[in-house]
Amino acid sequence: MLALVFIYWIGKQFYKLAQEFGKNAWAYAFLGIGIFYGSQMAFGLTLGVVFAAIDENFLDDTTVSLLNYLGIPLGMLACYGIYKWLEVNWKAANEKQTQQETKTLQGQAPTPIERFD
Repeated sequence: MLALVFIYWIGKQFYKLAQEFGKNAWAYAFLGIGIFYGSQMAFGLTLGVVFAAIDENFLDDTTVSLLNYLGIPLGMLACYGIYKWLEVNWKAANEKQTQQETKTLQGQAPTPIERFD
C-alpha cells in the first residue's frame, strides 16, 4: 500500500515538471516510477551480493521487506536527483532559446556557434 503512495507522488511530480517545460508528460511520469524501482532493485542486488559474500547465511536470515525498506530512501533520493537534473537542464535550455529569440527579434544575427547549439 505504501508503494502506491510513492508511485502516485513520484509520477505526479515528474508529470508536472514535464508539462511545465512542454515535454511528453506521461513518458516522464513513467520514467520517474522506473527510476524509483530501478534504483531500489540495483540497491537490493548490490547489498545482497556484498552481504552474501561476507556472511553465507545473510540471504536466508534476511527478509525481503527489510531490503525494500532500506531501498525506499535510496529510490526517493535517486528520483530527487534526476528530477533536479532535468529541471536545471530544461531551464537552461529554455533560457538559451529565449536569448536566441530575443537576439533574432532585435535584428542581431546569431553567431555561427549559436546556430548549432
